[in-house]
Amino acid sequence: MEISICLLGFGKVGKAFYKQIKEVPGFGEDFRVHTVVITDLEKHPEVGFNDMEAWSINDETFNTSKQTSIGDDIEWLLESDGHDVLVDTFSFSEESKDLTLKLLSKGYWLYTCNTELAKNHWKDVLDVAEKSNAKVDFNAVACANPAQESLTHENWHHFVEVADTFAKGPSDPEDVAASLLKHILTELETRRAYKAKWDSLSIEEQERRIAGHGE
Repeated sequence: MEISICLLGFGKVGKAFYKQIKEVPGFGEDFRVHTVVITDLEKHPEVGFNDMEAWSINDETFNTSKQTSIGDDIEWLLESDGHDVLVDTFSFSEESKDLTLKLLSKGYWLYTCNTELAKNHWKDVLDVAEKSNAKVDFNAVACANPAQESLTHENWHHFVEVADTFAKGPSDPEDVAASLLKHILTELETRRAYKAKWDSLSIEEQERRIAGHGE
């Protein structure tokens, strides 16, 4: 599995993202949504117990690689290693911020559309990301991007305090979800290309590089 996603939140943007990514060829094969974090399950009739007696989305994917589990058990979530990418669609709260930072500290890459987190708590985010060697992608944040650069942990500090950076305001949930998906699929292609290059090497060359004698 090249990319396994933990989707934080299942509001309008979260649902739009989940719907869009399921329509991408290859979903459930080399990329997936491993779990969705929903803290208010009673508000989501589309969620229920599957035949394994675990919470999941009722979308006829039970017992397949396309099945997505639901996590409202935060302790389990912090222990799980079934995903490597976070997609943050939470509405901001101190609790959601703390959870996101805890997960980021595990080295998971973060794709966020959370304007409040990106605007007022970015220093905390970048500090944790640096310590855990994690990538942070801000491209889906509802903001203007005058330089049309890719907005990541490497350059966000150049944009966040510019007066017109957040002048654009909130975007349509479908558009925000599409932006999240676009940049995740870009990363997926990068990983696929790396894997193809690695697989093309001989066993001897792979072992040599693992030992630190190559690229």
